[in-house]
Amino acid sequence: QPRLDWQMWFAALSPVQQNPWYASLLKRLLEGSPPVRALFMDPPFPARPPTFLRSVFLEYRFAPPGAPGGVWWERRVLGLYAPVVMLGPDGTLTAVELAR
Repeated sequence: QPRLDWQMWFAALSPVQQNPWYASLLKRLLEGSPPVRALFMDPPFPARPPTFLRSVFLEYRFAPPGAPGGVWWERRVLGLYAPVVMLGPDGTLTAVELAR
């Protein structure tokens, strides 16, 4: 399936460790890869590649009919899908330890 949004939907059904392509996607986004940026309708990070990436796992549900503001969806954060990552000094994808 060539559509990234479809791949992401399926990826969310299993742990990130079962989706090695996802780590490659994150690495290429951190590198500012033009072919990977082209996978997005509105390329993320137009000025320069990000320093860190966070993958948040969200649950979407249809909003009730007549919801304020005419919204169609409600969402809630379920947690992180993958660790926060950055490019290490050697160019490898590195998980960031978060302060608690």
